[in-house]
Amino acid sequence: MNETTPQSRLVALLALDTWSDTERNIFLEKSGQLILDAAVARLLLVLSEAELAKLELYLDSHKNIKDIIGYLSDTHPQFVDILGEEAVALQAEAEQIVSPL
Repeated sequence: MNETTPQSRLVALLALDTWSDTERNIFLEKSGQLILDAAVARLLLVLSEAELAKLELYLDSHKNIKDIIGYLSDTHPQFVDILGEEAVALQAEAEQIVSPL
């Protein structure tokens, strides 16, 4: 049985496998940043003042995106779910835009 994931649907929808490596990497980097930005924005809405202050201190001393995602995932388990929801939302939006074409 071949399971279709949001990622594989997006690859097929946008024909990413036909793009050059450079184009694909730029697109994936920008898409990932959109997803991360949206997920962080949603998380910020539910954090207390103390949690926001702690996060700000962490971000002041950590710039590596993988470290930041790991920290947010460890300290706020709902962040993983939010990331997934935002990835699915981006894929659905891409389908709405591209499908009429």
